[in-house]
Order: sequence, then C-alpha cells, then structure tokens
Amino acid sequence: MGLLAQLFQTHAAPRPLVNVDMRLPLRDDFPDVVRVKGYTQPVDLSVFKDVVLAQLDKIRGTDGPDHIVTIAYPHKSPSRIFPAPHPLTLLARRFQAALRHDIPQVDWRLATGLCELRHLNRSSSKAQGLVPTLRAKHHFGFVAADQIDPLPFMDRNNNAPSYFIVFDDAYEQGTTAANMISFLHHNGGHVLAAASAYPPQQQKSFQLRADKNAIPAIAKALAGFAWVGAPAGTRQQYINDHIDDYMQELETALQHVGLSLYTLTAAECAHMVQYFTPHPYMDKMNYNSFIAALYKKTPRQKLAQCSQSLKKILS
Repeated sequence: MGLLAQLFQTHAAPRPLVNVDMRLPLRDDFPDVVRVKGYTQPVDLSVFKDVVLAQLDKIRGTDGPDHIVTIAYPHKSPSRIFPAPHPLTLLARRFQAALRHDIPQVDWRLATGLCELRHLNRSSSKAQGLVPTLRAKHHFGFVAADQIDPLPFMDRNNNAPSYFIVFDDAYEQGTTAANMISFLHHNGGHVLAAASAYPPQQQKSFQLRADKNAIPAIAKALAGFAWVGAPAGTRQQYINDHIDDYMQELETALQHVGLSLYTLTAAECAHMVQYFTPHPYMDKMNYNSFIAALYKKTPRQKLAQCSQSLKKILS
C-alpha cells in the first residue's frame, strides 16, 4: 500500500461501530489464553506462536487478507491533558515487535485507536467483586487521532474479513477480554486468539471459555446458596423442586445485565460457584438480595432516567 493510500485510509471517515447490549458467546474452538510475559521479562512466544499459526491454518483459502492480523487491547484513550501513551500501549508495542520478529509472514497491526470510551475503574479491588463484574458495561469505540497503523477493519468500504488477537496485561475473570471479543465479532471482526502478559497464576495458558461442567457446578452451588431462604424442615425437598426455577431466575437476571449462563467466562463461572458455596466465616447476601443487585440501576442509568423525565416535563 502506497503512502498516500495509507494516509487517506488513516484519516478517512471510519466505519461506524456498535456496542452490543448482550455479550456474544465465545466460539467452541476458541483457544486458551496464552501467557507471553513482557513486563519485566522478554516477550515469550514459544507457546503462542503455535496457537496463532494453527488458527491461521484454519482460515487459509478464505477471501480475507489473512496476512494482516490486528492486535486489539482494552486501553483508555490518551488524555488530552496528559497525552502520554497508555502503559498497556507500551506493552502491546513490545508484543507487536516480538510477533513481527517471530512470525514475519504476518503483517501485524496495532489497534491504538480502538479503545474503551467509558471509565469503569475495573482495576480497583471493589470492582473485582462478583456483582460489579457482572454489571460491568464496557463501551468500546474508535478514536482516529490515536490510530497509527492503517486498519482495513475501520475502512467503511472494506468487506473482507478482519482478523484480531486480543492482548491484555492481566486477566482476572476475563470479563474485559470477553466483552472486547464480543464487540469485535459483532462488528465483523474475527478474533483468532488471546494473550496475556501476566495472568493471576503463573501457568503457560488458561481457559477463557467456560466448559460444559460450568453450569452444573453453578446449579450445585446455587442449591446451597438458596438453602438459607428455603422453608425450615423441608429445605432439601424444596431445593430439589425449585432448583430449575432458581436457575431460570438467575438466567433472566443475567440477561438483564447483558449476559447469559452460556456467555460467562470460565473464571466468572468459578467466581460465581465460589460466591454461592456456603462458607461459615463469610457473611454473604442472600439469594434474593443477589438477584436484586443485578437489577439495581447504576448511577449512569439513574442519570439517564432523570434526563428522560426532565425532557418529558420540558416538552
């Protein structure tokens, strides 16, 4: 691509992007997230290289330019007051340089302009609780001024498939990554794999997509969680008779916040099982309070509701 064409593509009006209300499920063959280091150690692609090449082999022969793969990473747009690059951008650039060195047959682009437009403060310990995690609503978008590499994905006239790698510094429950993957897929992208610089445990890779045992494990834990609210003397029979109702109520509440039992990540499911499992030394909210917490309006929703009410009054 010539310099003039690259400049035109970079500064032309980008295609519109849409944030989905419901998270899309990860595909059945989505590979495990691979730890590639990169913080205080050199980037290690010994495992990730094989994962990426295997995924690229699956898409050979398609109409899309499979030699171009874009690295998307969930970062905040640089502030106008403090325009220094986001720390994750610096880490992603190291990752891109390592990919270009180890897999030179692929044209690796960095999506510096694809970023989070809503500050959720997900790094705080309070935000990592189960309810705040489930209620987190990421809002991604494109800031053309931040984009450096030309992205065919953002060309409104480009109908060819666009392939992505999602990279993040750390994965706790995989919520941000799952939401970004859902966003990219909804807007026509195809995410090949995901990588992390620093997962909670130091293993080489870990599962992002929940397996077939996740929902039964939630049901088993939920039975113990709902035990507190069951009638005394007939609790076991009550749980046996009503566990399906509890699961359906949970599914409906999850859909209210844009999720489903079938779109939760493996770590979100594990967190839910841990939360529901009775523990004598932990004071947890009861089942009804948990469901109510998922329906509780966020400050942003309350503000939007007040704004709508004000518009009706003024009109």
